Amino acid sequence: MTSLDNDQKDSFAMFLPAENLIKWHMKTQGATFNDIVIIYDVIKDSFLVDNQKYFFDGVVFLNKVYTVSMIEEKVFQDEYSNDDQGV
Repeated sequence: MTSLDNDQKDSFAMFLPAENLIKWHMKTQGATFNDIVIIYDVIKDSFLVDNQKYFFDGVVFLNKVYTVSMIEEKVFQDEYSNDDQGV
């Protein structure tokens, strides 16, 4: 928690019902965009940290999760394989 920035006005959370995951997209100290995702696995009752997903928004549509990149002008289908290029 000490690594998180005090200003979290652009942070957001999502619940992914198909994967039973809750994701908080937040900023670390001094970051200018959401650069860390804290993930809670509802089934395993455990937390994970992902620092490789840079998204500023997301939505669940027809049971699929879509996110908007913070780095480039792209929309990705999140939680789809390990590579979202071209999705």
